[in-house]
Amino acid sequence: MSIAKKIYLIDDDEDDRMLLREAMQTVFGNITVCEFDGAFTFYQQMQKLPLKSEDSLILLDMNMPKMDGLELLRELRSDHAYSHIPVVIISTTVNQMIVRETRELGVEAYLSKPVSQNELTAVAETIRDCYQQHFGKAGN
Repeated sequence: MSIAKKIYLIDDDEDDRMLLREAMQTVFGNITVCEFDGAFTFYQQMQKLPLKSEDSLILLDMNMPKMDGLELLRELRSDHAYSHIPVVIISTTVNQMIVRETRELGVEAYLSKPVSQNELTAVAETIRDCYQQHFGKAGN
């Protein structure tokens, strides 16, 4: 199935971004991945220029310098232009208070960062499923 989508990938680890992007491109097929090296960078961009929000999904790491993922998630949920965009957390953080708060803020999923190729593919498939659940049947 060929699915045309836009994914905003926000993670300060360049290798993690590369691995996730490649896995998603394999699983999704037709996809545009816009990468940001941190939550603060993404936040600055969304303040300057409106980002495409229709048919978009945000992948967000929790542990980043300057602004962590939870701070960005709060900003996204309080901004009418971005509050409806589905967010998937991909993080090594297992702090249950943080996980609970992200769920209260309406994340689609909270996933552990993958450590193997099989886990990476499974995470990309979960992201695809979250996208399809949020936007309905995907088109070309």
